[in-house]
Amino acid sequence: MKHRLKPRRRGRPPKNDQLVVDLAAAFMDVSTLGPQQARDLALVWLQGREVPTTRRPRGTTGRAGDLVGYELLSATFEARSNTIRKKHLNPRPVVVSAFSQVLRELLLTAQAVQLLKRLK
Repeated sequence: MKHRLKPRRRGRPPKNDQLVVDLAAAFMDVSTLGPQQARDLALVWLQGREVPTTRRPRGTTGRAGDLVGYELLSATFEARSNTIRKKHLNPRPVVVSAFSQVLRELLLTAQAVQLLKRLK
C-alpha cells in the first residue's frame, strides 16, 4: 500500500497571528506596555531572531553592556504589526490568562535573582 502525501495548498503558508495577539494581550496585562509595544515584543518572542546592532544609542559609547537587535525573516516589524492589527483578532481569554501566569512567574523569578545578587 502506497502512502499518499497530502497535496500542498497554493500560496504562502499561514502565520500564527492569533498567538501573537494572545501573547501581546498577556504582555499588556502583566506590564505597562501599550498595544504597539506589546505586539512588537510578542513578534520578537515568536518570530524574531537576534542580530547584532548597527547603531548605538547616544550616551552608550564606551559603556559596558550588550545591545541586541532583532529582525523578522519575512518583513519589517512595522509591516507585520500593521498586518496583525488590521486582522482585528480578539485575544483568547484562556490563552491570555495562561501566558500572563507564566510571565508573572518569570518576573518574580527575575526579581528574586536580582535581590540575591544584591545581597552577595
